[in-house]
Amino acid sequence: MDTSILKQYTQDFLGSPIRNPLLLLAAGLACISFIGKEAGDFAISALTIMAIFSMLADTPDQPDTNQRHYILAVIALIVVALVVRYVWTVKGLPLAMRGMPLLFLSSYWCYHYGGQVLSKRWKELLLLAVLLIPDRALMYPFVAPLLALSDMPSLSHLTANIAAGVTWILGLPVELEGTHIHAPNVIANVFKGCDGGRILDFMVRLTLILIIAFPVKKYKWPIILIVSMFLGYLVNVFRVSAMVFVANTGDMQAFDYWHTGDGSKIFNLIAIILFCLVGYFQITPAKSVKQSNA
Repeated sequence: MDTSILKQYTQDFLGSPIRNPLLLLAAGLACISFIGKEAGDFAISALTIMAIFSMLADTPDQPDTNQRHYILAVIALIVVALVVRYVWTVKGLPLAMRGMPLLFLSSYWCYHYGGQVLSKRWKELLLLAVLLIPDRALMYPFVAPLLALSDMPSLSHLTANIAAGVTWILGLPVELEGTHIHAPNVIANVFKGCDGGRILDFMVRLTLILIIAFPVKKYKWPIILIVSMFLGYLVNVFRVSAMVFVANTGDMQAFDYWHTGDGSKIFNLIAIILFCLVGYFQITPAKSVKQSNA
């Protein structure tokens, strides 16, 4: 084996301006995967980092080779580390681990760009900072007015109402009492984990990734957000209705599979696919972007 060729490939990989941030992103994703996996949000972290990969490929790093901003890099490292530590203390380790890519990349870019880091890489830093926002926090400002208009005390009540209606339309007689759906053979409770808040929050985050990482006309932003949240919530409503049908049969093994097992991930996958179908056609083609810039 020619060790000189291997050494050259290694130097190219580590020395290329775009490869360094990619390695740091990969290291951050590894932290999320191995340490913060209890959060169950590896998917949104991976999708965020994939979007940043795309952004780095479109506009590779062009650092100033004549200057190194050591002090600013250290300051960025300390500030972000304190934020991550605070999140760890308040919200737990899994959420804090989502800040690892931000910790690595903010220092790296401050080191290379200095005071121009925000003008150079603000989009990437913003996407990474969003990962530190707790789950369900982003969806609440959009859901709260809907709950007020519908006079519902919580999202669980709204989901239970709609799911009960869907279940009744599909042929299973049910009665509703608060968040409890009474079927002939079972009583299903739509608690917080099944109210659709997580999927709604996921749709908001995907929308942010789309409009920040890709060229999307501004008038389309609210359209994408509303449609994606509606489709994600609709998927969850049908999931709740399906759970009522399965539980009513008495097959609890099947219920556990679709409720908390691997089957539950299929519904999340359906929501992501629907978002991709909506978002793909909203991206302005590269040719149109070049023409508008010209």
